[in-house]
Amino acid sequence: MARLVEGAVDFHVHPPWWIRDASKACKHLAAAEDRAGFSRFVVIAFDADEDLLDRLKPGDIVKAAMEASDLVAYALHMPWLARAVAEPEREIERLREDLRIHRRRPEEMVKCGEATGWKGIPVISYNPSRSPREMAEIVRGLEGRILGVKVYPTFHSTPPDSPRLDPVYEAVREIGGLVIVHTGCDPGIWELPAMCRHARPSLVKRAARRHRDLTFIVAHLGAYSALKPGIFFEEALDAIGEDNVYADTSAADPIYVEKAVREVGSEKLLFGSDYPYVHGLDIDAAAGEIEALGLERRHLENIFRFNAEKLLSRHWRK
Repeated sequence: MARLVEGAVDFHVHPPWWIRDASKACKHLAAAEDRAGFSRFVVIAFDADEDLLDRLKPGDIVKAAMEASDLVAYALHMPWLARAVAEPEREIERLREDLRIHRRRPEEMVKCGEATGWKGIPVISYNPSRSPREMAEIVRGLEGRILGVKVYPTFHSTPPDSPRLDPVYEAVREIGGLVIVHTGCDPGIWELPAMCRHARPSLVKRAARRHRDLTFIVAHLGAYSALKPGIFFEEALDAIGEDNVYADTSAADPIYVEKAVREVGSEKLLFGSDYPYVHGLDIDAAAGEIEALGLERRHLENIFRFNAEKLLSRHWRK
């Protein structure tokens, strides 16, 4: 598939979870990117130990559901919610299985990059089960083999401006990398407002102001929510007003990409497909939706290539 912008970069994808061998998974991913017309891609891990879910109590799920002002609408659109509230212990066990299926450890991400000839550029995941000092040492030990670290404030229950992350951020700065932060909600119980409250772009802005010499990327334009699309979008536009903050388009409805270009320009936007996690949407389709917006050529070039090349030239030391 030929893209409208030659040399396009997909700045947000994940290893396919159904292929457990990291090298094979990322070779599959590289083939998918080739078919979609992308020259390089940033491949992102999710990691956490199972004890992460020990902090999640059945009562937390029930309380979060009861706090939702539109609980009836949530239950009608998402039948799992009624099941989760009725049987929270079973829901936590199901989440444990999900964690085992989707996690990718740092060493797997290095294999991912190697398997693709570094066309796939690895980003490891913060793991809240490790001490900040241990996590920082892992980052330093992977200098030249990772682009940076991703933080999941939803699953990790850690706001991006938490002082606990400061040693990790400092290590990322030392290796010349960048930080990607999930913003918006997440599937499952993390659709509930109380469960995604840490994933606000305004908190990324606060972290970026404390760490002026570190680049942050607001993933999903703050807009991801199956029930409330665009949930933190306005906060995302405000956050990328900071010199060291960018945003990617992954899992965001194209209308928010168009609105972002109209309101703040395209100089801080990066295309991301979020493949394979957006149901019913492959890499080519995700790119095609943005190409079909009718944006000026200069905006497409910024979103699909130039902004990514600028960041990679600055932060990728391979």
